[in-house]
Amino acid sequence: MGMLIFAVFLFVFHIIYNHFGHGITSAFMDLAFVVPLAGAAFYLILSLLRRTLSPFTENAVYGSVAAFSVGFVLQGIFEIAGTSSGYTVLFFIAGGVMAAAAAAGAIVTGRRSGA
Repeated sequence: MGMLIFAVFLFVFHIIYNHFGHGITSAFMDLAFVVPLAGAAFYLILSLLRRTLSPFTENAVYGSVAAFSVGFVLQGIFEIAGTSSGYTVLFFIAGGVMAAAAAAGAIVTGRRSGA
């Protein structure tokens, strides 16, 4: 539910930011609200793999959504401002690493030695 609320927030943020953007838009800003929706779908898929997810896995999913969302919004702001930054790539790398950690955590969690 939290990711849906976050997606709505990002969509409203996008509308307000575009209103004051003097007609300049960015694909990253336009699609930033899709990131939490994709994160919710990823969480659902992991939940289907395991009935209960470990706190590590849940936090990794939420962290990846946060990192990707910040990366999308910052990249959109930079594009609208007409500038760029090499540091926004770090948000996408961090988001990918956390998503991979969440997937690994969902697969590994629940296995017991000797079982």
